[in-house]
Amino acid sequence: MRGGLFDLDGTLASTATAHLRAWQMALEELGVANVRIDLRKLLGMRAYDIAKEVAEAAGLRSLDLQELIALKTRYFDAIAPNLTRPMPCALEIVRSLKMKGMRFLVVTSSLRRSASTVLRSIGLEPDVLVAGDDVSRGKPDPQPVLTALALASLAPGEVFAVGDTLNDLRAYRSAGIGRAYMVRGDVEVPVDETELSALGFTRVETLCEVMGLEGLT
Repeated sequence: MRGGLFDLDGTLASTATAHLRAWQMALEELGVANVRIDLRKLLGMRAYDIAKEVAEAAGLRSLDLQELIALKTRYFDAIAPNLTRPMPCALEIVRSLKMKGMRFLVVTSSLRRSASTVLRSIGLEPDVLVAGDDVSRGKPDPQPVLTALALASLAPGEVFAVGDTLNDLRAYRSAGIGRAYMVRGDVEVPVDETELSALGFTRVETLCEVMGLEGLT
């Protein structure tokens, strides 16, 4: 292995509270309160697709989605540093990767601006970052994963990958990555165990387990 490729939200960083609150604050500024947002349905989606779901839930069908995204991003930038925490062993696994001379890649559906805020908040700097607004198709499409591998000059067989949703794992499999792990994220979601088994990847509780399985302890 020459690198590790990671999802960000729920995998390296606990950000669910910050994202949810930022969407709520954006809606409140637009005069809408008490909107129920099911984070489990939105995990792994790009900002524009989440904005469509949120606007529909709020009954704002004629809303300019870019305006909603801009408001949410502004609020997220303000609150994320205080609400974001590294997931268990996130800092340790990255430190071990770098000590072994391996590349650290992050592929996220979040906007690059939001992803950069999160990474700064937990003190991580990837060698390659591919965000949702860097590509035309998000996970589970393999495009963002293949883009990250190309930028790092790595082949799919030269990295292991980690995510917290089946969309992450579908993207890894479609990109040709043979070794991947599904960690338990900061939002509990039901998992189709049959599909997980068919993908051939390993389910673990935390990145601490990944460290042991990949010899990074």
